[in-house]
Amino acid sequence: MPGLVEEFLPDFDETFKNPEEFGETREFMFVNKIFTADVVWDKLDAKQRFIVQQNGLFIYDVLLFIPVWYFKQLGGDDPDVHLLVEPKPEEIIYSPKEIGWIISDIVEAGQIYEMALTRLMA
Repeated sequence: MPGLVEEFLPDFDETFKNPEEFGETREFMFVNKIFTADVVWDKLDAKQRFIVQQNGLFIYDVLLFIPVWYFKQLGGDDPDVHLLVEPKPEEIIYSPKEIGWIISDIVEAGQIYEMALTRLMA
């Protein structure tokens, strides 16, 4: 029987992050590198869930599902190296490159990052 990751990843690739289904193609900037990714950018779920942090409840603006692979590509041009650039809470990711988002929470599920993002005020 295949594992959950083996079952979930093809569905994520073919259905959820597919721009014709639930996903969309977005531009990102992280650690001064710009890239385009097919992701799930979920504003609806953000209205129904919350994150419990040490200092209480935290409401976020958007939930981002993005393959870890994109962050491996940021680690260098050498295809044999591809060091993972690991996003962490409190760091800023831009999408599009002019709009900043604070990573409020991040969970790695298999080869997918689930990030709760809060928009930076201009």
